[in-house]
Amino acid sequence: MNIRRLVIYNPVARGSRRQGIGQDIGQQLANAGLACELQITDSPQQATQIARHAAHCGYGQIIAAGGDGTVNAVINGMADSASALGIIPLGTANALAKNLGLPEGDISAAAAVIAQGHTRRIDLGMINGRYFAAMAGVGLDAQVAYEMGSGWKRRLGTMAFVGQALTTAIHYQPSHLCLQLDGEPSLDIAEPVWAVVICNFPLYTWRLRFVPQAQPDDGQLDVVVFHHCSLGQLLALAAHNFLRGQPVAENPHVTVTKAQQMQITSQPPCRWQVDGDVAGQTPVQVRIAPNKLNLITPVAD
Repeated sequence: MNIRRLVIYNPVARGSRRQGIGQDIGQQLANAGLACELQITDSPQQATQIARHAAHCGYGQIIAAGGDGTVNAVINGMADSASALGIIPLGTANALAKNLGLPEGDISAAAAVIAQGHTRRIDLGMINGRYFAAMAGVGLDAQVAYEMGSGWKRRLGTMAFVGQALTTAIHYQPSHLCLQLDGEPSLDIAEPVWAVVICNFPLYTWRLRFVPQAQPDDGQLDVVVFHHCSLGQLLALAAHNFLRGQPVAENPHVTVTKAQQMQITSQPPCRWQVDGDVAGQTPVQVRIAPNKLNLITPVAD
């Protein structure tokens, strides 16, 4: 069966910054037996528009080649369609790709996964009208993403996030946050909070597995609240999860629960991010959007 296949690629993603990247992508897909069309994007808004048009025109597969920002933008264009999302992870963090176990920076290996054609229908989260696949955050983690310079990401890769997280945390003042959540049991919080992280998959990012039990097709979001504590306690919490795999739910300064929807306000307003890209400031409305995306995965569902 002939599948119409469109690749939307970002030439400035960390793994794409070389001459002829589009030609390389096309050649590696052809080597895997996949015919495709290629379209370049220079902004998230353009990527969303291209993906929306492709889904409307009946493309069977829409492939995002780039980093988390490109993948999220493409998802926001094709969500709730019959098209399947393929990923060629070429960014720095590659949060969704890591959760799927996709090879990072290896176009040939990613093409082989797409050629296998295994798909899984997953839920998406939605925050203030914007979809996210892997995770969203309000507070410190969004501030880290806001202060992260693209030049440092290109030079240092994942280590740039570690340095920026330490720098930001030293100066960050937790906002007084009000969280109303329909979890089991329901949760209402009104206190200074470092961050609220909302996960759709187990892995938050590079070796930080906040909610090992999270499933992207269970009709719920996993919510992790990092309550205010000393900076030393926060860094120890992160280190224990990163180095030893200690579940954050075991820490007395963390609440982990599930929800289908929530509302977050704060004073002063704080930033929020989706799949690693800063998108705005509080207040936010968050909800689960069940069964919204066909996702190409390395393993049959």
